[in-house]
Amino acid sequence: MRDLDRHKERKAKLSPAFVGQGLATMEARVDKQVSAFLDLVKRKYVSTPGVSRPMEFGHRAQYFTLDVATCVTFGEPFGFLKKDGDVEHYVELTESMIPMFGILGSLPWLVHVMHVWPVNKIMPHEGDKVGFGRLMKFAGDAVQKRLVPGDPSGEHDLIRAYLRAGLALEDVIQECITLIVAGSETTSVALRMILIALISTPHAYRKLQAEIDTYHSTHKAANTGGIISFGNAKSLPYLQATIREGMRLWPPPSGAFSKVVPKEGDTVSGYYLPPGTEIGQSMYGIGRNEAFWGPDVNVFRPERWLEASPDKLLEMQTASDLVFSSGKFICLGKPIAQMEMAKFFVELLRRYDIAIVNPPKPLKLRDPITWLTSDFWIRFTKREV
Repeated sequence: MRDLDRHKERKAKLSPAFVGQGLATMEARVDKQVSAFLDLVKRKYVSTPGVSRPMEFGHRAQYFTLDVATCVTFGEPFGFLKKDGDVEHYVELTESMIPMFGILGSLPWLVHVMHVWPVNKIMPHEGDKVGFGRLMKFAGDAVQKRLVPGDPSGEHDLIRAYLRAGLALEDVIQECITLIVAGSETTSVALRMILIALISTPHAYRKLQAEIDTYHSTHKAANTGGIISFGNAKSLPYLQATIREGMRLWPPPSGAFSKVVPKEGDTVSGYYLPPGTEIGQSMYGIGRNEAFWGPDVNVFRPERWLEASPDKLLEMQTASDLVFSSGKFICLGKPIAQMEMAKFFVELLRRYDIAIVNPPKPLKLRDPITWLTSDFWIRFTKREV
C-alpha cells in the first residue's frame, strides 16, 4: 500500500490487535502450537540407542508456523501438526509459487498483468479445492461466520479484532491471508537456519542449552510443565543473541523490498535521491558487511551480541531489525515471530538433544526469494534433566 494516508489509516486499525490483551491472547495460542509440536516429536520422532526415528525438519518447521498463524488468525489451527503432513497441498503449491512472488515483488507492475484475462486463469481462486485458493475460501468463510449475530467463534482472534476496528470485509480477508502467508514462511525459515547453525556449532549449542537448564533449575517453583513465557524468554541473553545471530547470517526475506522516494525527494548519506526512485535493501549484504560486523562476519558467533558496547549493540540491533522493516512500515507480526522462535528453542532444547542425520549434506537449500530447504533430517534423543 503506497498511499501513505491510506497506509496510516489501515495500520491504526490493525495495530491494537498486536499489543496488550491482543498479544497476550496470541501468546496463549502460540503456546498451544509449541505444545503440539512437542507432542508430535514425542509421538513419532524420539530416537533411542537401538531405534532411529529421524524427522525431516524443513517441512515440520512450516507445519508449526502455519498452525501458529492460522490459530492466531482464525482461532484454530489448520491442523498441519495433527496430520503431520501437508493440508490441502498448501505447502506444496505455495513453495511452487514463491519464485513468482519474488518476480512480482521486484516488478510490481506485473501484478496488474496477472489479473487480466486470460492470464488471471492461472491465479488462485476461492473455488480451488487445494492450496492458496483453499486458504482464500477458508478466510472468506471465517469472516462471514463472525458476522452472524451471537456467533462465539474466534472471540479473541485477529478476524474479530479487525472487524471491531472497522476494517471492511475484503480488507479483513486480505490482511488475514497476508499474515498467514508472509508470517508463517519467514518464521519457518528462521527456525530452520538458526537450528542448522546451532547444531553445526557445538560450543554455541552447549552454551544455549546450559542457559536454558539454569533458567529451569532456578525457576522450579514456576515450572509446572508449561511453556516459558515470552517475558521470561526475553530475559535469556544467550537465547536472544542466538536468534539475532542466526537471522543476521540468514535473513528470511532475501528480496529487495523497495521503498519509493517521496515527491519532495530525499538525501541519504550525502546522495540526492530523485522523487519516485525505488530504494531496496539487501539484508544478506547488510548482515555480512565485514566493515560493520568485523573480520569474523561469516562466523556464527552469538557472543558478538553480548560483547558489544551499549552504543555498538544499539547499532547492531537497529541493523538486524531491518529484517522486519522499520518506522511506519515495520512488520506488525514481529512480536509473534520473536515469541515463536524464543519459545520453540527453549522448550525443544530443554527436552531433547538434536543431531544432524547426514553431516556431509545436512540439507538442500535454494533461494528464490526466501531460503527454502529440503532433506533437512535431524534426530531427537530425550534428555534426562
